Amino acid sequence: MVYTTPFAATMKALYGALNKNADVGVEWFDSAVPMNEITDHFKSQERFEYGIFGEMDADCSDNKDTALWTVSINLEIYSNYRGRKNISSILENLLNYLSTKGKGWDALAKIYAENGFNLVAITVGALHINLPIYSDIGTWQSGETKVQFTLSQK
Repeated sequence: MVYTTPFAATMKALYGALNKNADVGVEWFDSAVPMNEITDHFKSQERFEYGIFGEMDADCSDNKDTALWTVSINLEIYSNYRGRKNISSILENLLNYLSTKGKGWDALAKIYAENGFNLVAITVGALHINLPIYSDIGTWQSGETKVQFTLSQK
């Protein structure tokens, strides 16, 4: 069997399903995008929230003709709103969107299929709201969750 790592397919699926999605309510960026580019992107807005696709890992269980991948990725949320309310709301929206067939599930499954994988399961891990971040450009609130995708390689 020839293996295909699911990293690129996962990023395509997440960008396609989440970016500028009204059900979730934030724009998403890769972790490689510098902070100044993100803040410049929102410079005309007093308040804003955004998501970062964070650390990702994959593990493969295989047999003679099938590879079953478990892919985990941290989804991080940041807001310049002082308080936990916005982060809590976005995490709730993200959880509901990803776990609902006809919404996030279908969008992810379609993009995964176009990239050589079948979506078998989605598990949303513990939701976290972190302590505030104090910086020279303001006070930030953040939160995160780890999402796990089970995929079968076609």
